[in-house]
This record gives sequence, C-alpha cells and structure tokens, in this order.
Amino acid sequence: VFAPLPSTSPKLEDSLKVLLQLKLSQSGEKSKVLFLPDWTARVCNKCEGDTKAIDAFFTVFLSSLKALDPKLMKDVIVIKQSEAILNDPSNYWISVINVGRYFALDDVMGANINDADGVGTVIGRLMKIADVMGLEPSSIGVTDCDDTTAETVLIERYFSETLETRLAKPTMLVADCPSLGLQKVENESHKTENFEYFILNDPKVHGK
Repeated sequence: VFAPLPSTSPKLEDSLKVLLQLKLSQSGEKSKVLFLPDWTARVCNKCEGDTKAIDAFFTVFLSSLKALDPKLMKDVIVIKQSEAILNDPSNYWISVINVGRYFALDDVMGANINDADGVGTVIGRLMKIADVMGLEPSSIGVTDCDDTTAETVLIERYFSETLETRLAKPTMLVADCPSLGLQKVENESHKTENFEYFILNDPKVHGK
C-alpha cells in the first residue's frame, strides 16, 4: 500500500483509506507493506519540498494509523522510499527513464493533470511504476475514490506490455472509499440550519 503524499493539512480520511487497503491483503499472502513516498513528495514539491516537514508528516501519519488500528499495524512493514532507492539508485533511475520513454506524455498525465500542475506530478507517476517494479508486490491496495485510477492503468499496462516475462503483474485490490459523513440526506429540504455542525452550540452557527 502506498501512503498518500504529504500535506500541510492531514486528513483523517487519508488514514482510513490506508487502513482499508491494508485490510484487503489475505492472510496467506506476503507481508503487508506500507510504502512512504518521501522522494516523490520532494519531486512534487509537497510541503514546499522541505525534507523535515515531509518526514514530520509521515511520523504523524504513522502515529495515526497505529492509534486507529494498533493490531493491524503491528504486522505491517514500513518502507521508506528514499532508503529503498539508495539500495540501488542507478538501476532505479534507469527504470524511471525507461518508463518515461515507453509512455506518451498524454498517457502519463491522464485526464486529471494539467500543464499548470508542473512536471513534478508527471515524474512522480513514473517513479511510482519504478517503485512497484522494485517492490515486486503480489497485490497493491487502491481505493475507488481518489486520484489513483490513472496510475493503476499505467502500472497494469507497463507490466503487461513490457515486463510480462520478467515480473508478475500485481493484482489491484480495490477498497471502498470511507465516508466520514455523520448523516446522509436524500432531499435538500430535510436539511436544517444546524445540519453541518457537530454540536448545536457551535460558535459558527452564530457567525463567530
């Protein structure tokens, strides 16, 4: 399972997504692995590329996972991308370059990357395929609610079209997107002025 890229405003939903993906692994499979993409975060300029801020995010993120489901996390192996890359940096970057040569730019960008988003996001997707090649997982946990569809297609295509005789294509295990909504309303007329608040005396009700 790939951890989300760092953010200056972490969300509980991100932690729940990762836990759901980790739970998809069958007991008879290989060890559950949580991959922390710290170098991809720098390439994508997350947290302004500040290494200390990126490390701090992942520290807090791991703490949240252990607090939410300590039993599950006890059996999870955490791998930091930078440490994995430094085991064989030359071959890693050659893999990234080969992936970039294979796909057209439009394929990598997909429908949800714009020119204004910067080249870092494109390189990040190429790096993710190289990460999967290095990890050689039997399966990868994804959700049906986020930005992973284009990346999933690229991974499946690259393994099927270029690596079929060398590496087995990982199975994509799709988890339902977690919902943090307290209440669902089918009709707008059922909403009240306090609908969006957790408590009735929330100061925001009175415009404060």
